Amino acid sequence: MNTVTKEHIESIITDEAYYVFPKSTVTVCMLTLKNGYNSVGYSACVDPENFDKELGEKIARQMAFDKIWPLEEYLLKEQMNLVEVGIEEADKREFAELHLDDMCSIPLEYITKKEEVSKIMDNYVECYEPKK
Repeated sequence: MNTVTKEHIESIITDEAYYVFPKSTVTVCMLTLKNGYNSVGYSACVDPENFDKELGEKIARQMAFDKIWPLEEYLLKEQMNLVEVGIEEADKREFAELHLDDMCSIPLEYITKKEEVSKIMDNYVECYEPKK
């Protein structure tokens, strides 16, 4: 897949809930995605006499739905980038981000070659080996 589609976004929505605030025309929609993320949209009617619950839900859902697009586009681009740089490079970067950068305060931009990763790993072991 190299594009985000409406069908894809619909396929990752696992639940939707609506709420109309009492004594108001404000309708809120919460869409829950497969990963547990919630996207929220809302609608409001200026004149209570024109309030239509179904229309309010439709508008609120569309707003919540539209907020998912940029998130999925970012995710797709990140996945495409990982394919471009190669799994080895991606694994090295992920390992460095998760284990080295935080634990030994080594800036990630210094990790560019396998030899440097090896040296940093030696430093990492020295940082966290129990003292004798």
